Amino acid sequence: TTCVGTAVGVREDAVMTAWGKFDDAVTAVLTARKTALVSAWSLTDASARRSAVKTAWATAKKDRKTAASTYKTERKAAWSAFKTAVKACGGGSDASEAEDEKDSGTSVDL
Repeated sequence: TTCVGTAVGVREDAVMTAWGKFDDAVTAVLTARKTALVSAWSLTDASARRSAVKTAWATAKKDRKTAASTYKTERKAAWSAFKTAVKACGGGSDASEAEDEKDSGTSVDL
């Protein structure tokens, strides 16, 4: 039905928006990591260099996890809103069939 189709469109737009934010965040993480590593490798003191390299990798890992967590939360919200919208469409067979759609539940699936 048109109602379910509209709900699907809204859900998919929200998932695409969340993915775009995730992509932008990961790009920022990689850019910051590159800058930090290049800077670290310019240090002449070996101890300071090791520390800076370790910090660059640890920061990138933490920031990447944050980006993935944010994406997962936004994706789940899109699916939750979809399920609510489908229920509001009424109890026809199309709505029932749409309620059977499942989110994959993994953090970076489409």
